[in-house]
Amino acid sequence: MNPQDPQLPQPTPQAGQPYPPSQTPPAALNNGPILPQAGAPAAPRPAIEPSYDFIMDPSKGSAHLGAKPSTGVRSRLLIAAGGGIIVIIALLIGVKLFSKPSPLTPVLTAVAKQQQELIHLTGDDLNNNNESQYLSSTHSDFAITVNASVTSSQSQMLSYMQSNGVDIDTKILAQTFNSSLDDQLTTAVSAGNFDSVFTSLVAQQLKAYQTALQQAYNTVQGPVGRGLLQDDFQQTQLLLTQLASTNS
Repeated sequence: MNPQDPQLPQPTPQAGQPYPPSQTPPAALNNGPILPQAGAPAAPRPAIEPSYDFIMDPSKGSAHLGAKPSTGVRSRLLIAAGGGIIVIIALLIGVKLFSKPSPLTPVLTAVAKQQQELIHLTGDDLNNNNESQYLSSTHSDFAITVNASVTSSQSQMLSYMQSNGVDIDTKILAQTFNSSLDDQLTTAVSAGNFDSVFTSLVAQQLKAYQTALQQAYNTVQGPVGRGLLQDDFQQTQLLLTQLASTNS
Protein backbone atom coordinates (compact mmCIF):
# COMPACT_ATOMS: atom_id res chain seq x y z
CA MET A 1 0.00 0.00 0.00
CA ASN A 2 1.29 3.45 -0.91
CA PRO A 3 1.70 5.58 2.16
CA GLN A 4 0.44 8.51 0.18
CA ASP A 5 -2.87 6.79 -0.48
CA PRO A 6 -5.67 7.83 1.76
CA GLN A 7 -6.50 5.27 4.52
CA LEU A 8 -10.04 4.13 4.73
CA PRO A 9 -11.54 3.67 8.18
CA GLN A 10 -11.74 0.09 9.35
CA PRO A 11 -15.22 -1.08 10.03
CA THR A 12 -16.05 -1.86 13.64
CA PRO A 13 -17.68 -5.25 13.94
CA GLN A 14 -21.12 -5.38 15.60
CA ALA A 15 -21.85 -7.40 18.69
CA GLY A 16 -21.82 -11.10 17.94
CA GLN A 17 -19.78 -10.66 14.63
CA PRO A 18 -16.21 -12.05 14.58
CA TYR A 19 -13.29 -9.86 13.75
CA PRO A 20 -11.51 -10.43 10.54
CA PRO A 21 -8.36 -12.45 10.96
CA SER A 22 -6.21 -9.46 10.16
CA GLN A 23 -7.69 -7.46 12.99
CA THR A 24 -6.99 -7.87 16.70
CA PRO A 25 -9.89 -7.27 19.13
CA PRO A 26 -9.50 -4.46 21.61
CA ALA A 27 -7.97 -5.37 24.95
CA ALA A 28 -11.20 -4.68 26.84
CA LEU A 29 -13.05 -7.18 24.66
CA ASN A 30 -10.20 -9.66 24.63
CA ASN A 31 -9.55 -9.70 28.44
CA GLY A 32 -13.06 -9.05 29.81
CA PRO A 33 -15.53 -11.71 30.89
CA ILE A 34 -17.29 -13.58 28.22
CA LEU A 35 -20.99 -12.88 28.59
CA PRO A 36 -23.50 -15.40 27.39
CA GLN A 37 -25.14 -14.49 24.15
CA ALA A 38 -28.73 -13.37 24.18
CA GLY A 39 -31.10 -16.31 24.15
CA ALA A 40 -28.41 -18.81 25.17
CA PRO A 41 -29.41 -21.09 28.14
CA ALA A 42 -27.64 -20.40 31.47
CA ALA A 43 -25.11 -22.96 32.55
CA PRO A 44 -26.53 -25.21 35.31
CA ARG A 45 -25.11 -24.71 38.83
CA PRO A 46 -23.45 -27.69 40.45
CA ALA A 47 -25.78 -29.42 42.97
CA ILE A 48 -24.80 -29.12 46.65
CA GLU A 49 -25.33 -32.31 48.54
CA PRO A 50 -26.88 -31.67 52.06
CA SER A 51 -24.78 -32.83 55.00
CA TYR A 52 -26.38 -35.13 57.56
CA ASP A 53 -23.28 -35.54 59.68
CA PHE A 54 -24.99 -33.83 62.61
CA ILE A 55 -27.37 -36.81 62.92
CA MET A 56 -24.55 -39.28 63.40
CA ASP A 57 -22.48 -36.82 65.41
CA PRO A 58 -24.66 -34.37 67.44
CA SER A 59 -21.59 -32.29 68.29
CA LYS A 60 -21.54 -31.09 64.67
CA GLY A 61 -25.08 -29.71 64.84
CA SER A 62 -26.05 -26.11 65.23
CA ALA A 63 -24.76 -24.47 68.36
CA HIS A 64 -28.19 -23.19 69.36
CA LEU A 65 -29.81 -26.63 69.31
CA GLY A 66 -29.53 -28.22 72.75
CA ALA A 67 -26.85 -25.74 73.69
CA LYS A 68 -25.61 -26.21 77.23
CA PRO A 69 -23.67 -23.81 79.37
CA SER A 70 -20.00 -24.42 79.53
CA THR A 71 -18.47 -26.33 82.40
CA GLY A 72 -17.16 -23.11 83.90
CA VAL A 73 -20.60 -21.50 83.92
CA ARG A 74 -22.21 -24.57 85.50
CA SER A 75 -19.54 -24.67 88.18
CA ARG A 76 -20.10 -21.04 89.08
CA LEU A 77 -23.86 -21.57 89.24
CA LEU A 78 -23.44 -24.58 91.53
CA ILE A 79 -21.05 -22.68 93.79
CA ALA A 80 -23.45 -19.74 94.01
CA ALA A 81 -26.40 -22.00 94.82
CA GLY A 82 -24.42 -23.87 97.47
CA GLY A 83 -23.29 -20.62 99.04
CA GLY A 84 -26.89 -19.37 99.20
CA ILE A 85 -28.04 -22.55 100.96
CA ILE A 86 -25.22 -22.26 103.50
CA VAL A 87 -26.16 -18.66 104.24
CA ILE A 88 -29.82 -19.59 104.79
CA ILE A 89 -28.90 -22.44 107.14
CA ALA A 90 -26.56 -20.17 109.08
CA LEU A 91 -29.30 -17.57 109.48
CA LEU A 92 -31.78 -20.17 110.73
CA ILE A 93 -29.27 -21.50 113.27
CA GLY A 94 -28.46 -17.98 114.41
CA VAL A 95 -32.12 -17.13 114.92
CA LYS A 96 -32.62 -20.35 116.87
CA LEU A 97 -29.58 -19.77 119.10
CA PHE A 98 -30.05 -16.10 119.87
CA SER A 99 -33.85 -15.88 120.00
CA LYS A 100 -35.19 -15.59 123.53
CA PRO A 101 -37.49 -18.38 124.70
CA SER A 102 -41.11 -17.45 125.20
CA PRO A 103 -42.01 -16.67 128.83
CA LEU A 104 -45.05 -18.88 128.30
CA THR A 105 -42.95 -22.00 127.76
CA PRO A 106 -42.24 -23.00 131.39
CA VAL A 107 -45.68 -22.28 132.82
CA LEU A 108 -47.66 -23.86 129.99
CA THR A 109 -45.34 -26.87 129.89
CA ALA A 110 -45.94 -27.36 133.61
CA VAL A 111 -49.69 -27.36 132.98
CA ALA A 112 -49.39 -29.91 130.16
CA LYS A 113 -47.22 -32.20 132.30
CA GLN A 114 -49.63 -32.06 135.22
CA GLN A 115 -52.46 -32.89 132.84
CA GLN A 116 -50.50 -35.89 131.61
CA GLU A 117 -49.97 -37.09 135.17
CA LEU A 118 -53.71 -37.09 135.82
CA ILE A 119 -54.42 -38.82 132.50
CA HIS A 120 -51.95 -41.56 133.38
CA LEU A 121 -53.18 -41.94 136.94
CA THR A 122 -56.87 -42.23 136.06
CA GLY A 123 -56.47 -44.09 132.77
CA ASP A 124 -53.34 -45.95 131.77
CA ASP A 125 -52.34 -46.95 135.27
CA LEU A 126 -55.73 -48.39 136.13
CA ASN A 127 -56.30 -50.13 132.80
CA ASN A 128 -52.83 -51.56 132.21
CA ASN A 129 -52.51 -52.98 135.70
CA ASN A 130 -56.19 -53.95 135.93
CA GLU A 131 -56.43 -52.00 139.17
CA SER A 132 -59.84 -50.49 138.51
CA GLN A 133 -61.37 -53.64 140.01
CA TYR A 134 -60.18 -52.46 143.41
CA LEU A 135 -62.18 -49.23 143.17
CA SER A 136 -65.75 -48.71 144.26
CA SER A 137 -68.18 -48.13 141.42
CA THR A 138 -68.48 -44.48 142.45
CA HIS A 139 -64.75 -43.89 142.37
CA SER A 140 -64.38 -45.91 139.18
CA ASP A 141 -66.87 -43.58 137.47
CA PHE A 142 -65.10 -40.60 138.96
CA ALA A 143 -61.77 -41.77 137.48
CA ILE A 144 -63.39 -42.01 134.05
CA THR A 145 -64.79 -38.48 134.41
CA VAL A 146 -61.43 -37.04 135.42
CA ASN A 147 -59.66 -38.78 132.56
CA ALA A 148 -62.09 -37.52 129.92
CA SER A 149 -62.14 -33.97 131.27
CA VAL A 150 -58.37 -33.56 131.56
CA THR A 151 -57.72 -35.25 128.19
CA SER A 152 -59.99 -32.69 126.51
CA SER A 153 -58.31 -29.82 128.35
CA GLN A 154 -54.86 -31.04 127.35
CA SER A 155 -55.83 -31.20 123.67
CA GLN A 156 -56.94 -27.56 123.79
CA MET A 157 -53.84 -26.55 125.72
CA LEU A 158 -51.47 -28.17 123.24
CA SER A 159 -53.21 -26.40 120.35
CA TYR A 160 -52.89 -23.08 122.16
CA MET A 161 -49.21 -23.71 122.90
CA GLN A 162 -48.50 -24.54 119.28
CA SER A 163 -50.25 -21.42 118.02
CA ASN A 164 -48.13 -19.30 120.38
CA GLY A 165 -44.79 -20.82 119.45
CA VAL A 166 -44.38 -22.94 122.58
CA ASP A 167 -42.68 -26.16 121.53
CA ILE A 168 -43.28 -29.40 123.39
CA ASP A 169 -42.54 -32.96 122.30
CA THR A 170 -45.81 -34.84 122.58
CA LYS A 171 -44.01 -38.20 122.51
CA ILE A 172 -41.94 -37.22 125.55
CA LEU A 173 -45.01 -35.71 127.20
CA ALA A 174 -46.85 -39.02 126.83
CA GLN A 175 -44.13 -40.69 128.91
CA THR A 176 -44.25 -38.05 131.65
CA PHE A 177 -45.53 -39.44 134.93
CA ASN A 178 -44.37 -39.97 138.47
CA SER A 179 -43.47 -43.62 138.92
CA SER A 180 -43.63 -43.28 142.70
CA LEU A 181 -47.41 -42.87 142.44
CA ASP A 182 -47.61 -46.17 140.60
CA ASP A 183 -45.56 -47.80 143.34
CA GLN A 184 -47.93 -46.49 146.01
CA LEU A 185 -50.91 -47.94 144.17
CA THR A 186 -49.18 -51.28 143.78
CA THR A 187 -48.52 -51.35 147.51
CA ALA A 188 -52.13 -50.37 148.21
CA VAL A 189 -53.36 -53.43 146.30
CA SER A 190 -51.40 -55.68 148.63
CA ALA A 191 -52.51 -53.71 151.69
CA GLY A 192 -56.16 -53.83 150.69
CA ASN A 193 -56.69 -50.05 150.83
CA PHE A 194 -56.42 -49.24 147.12
CA ASP A 195 -59.66 -47.23 146.94
CA SER A 196 -58.70 -44.75 149.66
CA VAL A 197 -55.10 -44.42 148.44
CA PHE A 198 -56.24 -43.85 144.88
CA THR A 199 -58.73 -41.10 145.76
CA SER A 200 -56.13 -39.44 147.99
CA LEU A 201 -53.55 -39.40 145.19
CA VAL A 202 -56.05 -38.08 142.65
CA ALA A 203 -57.02 -35.26 145.05
CA GLN A 204 -53.34 -34.33 145.48
CA GLN A 205 -52.74 -34.25 141.71
CA LEU A 206 -55.87 -32.19 141.07
CA LYS A 207 -54.69 -29.59 143.58
CA ALA A 208 -51.23 -29.56 142.00
CA TYR A 209 -52.94 -29.08 138.64
CA GLN A 210 -54.86 -26.09 140.01
CA THR A 211 -51.59 -24.54 141.22
CA ALA A 212 -50.02 -24.92 137.77
CA LEU A 213 -53.10 -23.37 136.17
CA GLN A 214 -52.98 -20.39 138.53
CA GLN A 215 -49.30 -19.74 137.84
CA ALA A 216 -49.87 -19.91 134.11
CA TYR A 217 -52.87 -17.57 134.40
CA ASN A 218 -50.68 -15.00 136.13
CA THR A 219 -48.17 -15.12 133.26
CA VAL A 220 -50.38 -15.32 130.18
CA GLN A 221 -51.67 -11.94 129.01
CA GLY A 222 -53.81 -12.87 126.01
CA PRO A 223 -57.57 -13.20 126.49
CA VAL A 224 -57.71 -16.57 124.71
CA GLY A 225 -55.08 -18.17 126.92
CA ARG A 226 -56.42 -16.67 130.12
CA GLY A 227 -59.94 -17.80 129.26
CA LEU A 228 -58.71 -21.33 128.58
CA LEU A 229 -56.80 -21.50 131.87
CA GLN A 230 -59.71 -20.08 133.82
CA ASP A 231 -62.11 -22.69 132.41
CA ASP A 232 -59.68 -25.50 133.30
CA PHE A 233 -59.29 -24.12 136.83
CA GLN A 234 -63.05 -24.01 137.39
CA GLN A 235 -63.49 -27.51 135.95
CA THR A 236 -60.81 -28.81 138.32
CA GLN A 237 -62.58 -27.19 141.25
CA LEU A 238 -65.78 -29.01 140.29
CA LEU A 239 -63.89 -32.31 140.17
CA LEU A 240 -62.49 -31.72 143.66
CA THR A 241 -65.96 -30.91 144.96
CA GLN A 242 -67.36 -34.08 143.38
CA LEU A 243 -64.58 -36.17 144.90
CA ALA A 244 -65.17 -34.70 148.32
CA SER A 245 -68.87 -35.57 148.12
CA THR A 246 -68.07 -39.22 147.30
CA ASN A 247 -65.87 -39.50 150.42
CA SER A 248 -68.39 -38.04 152.82
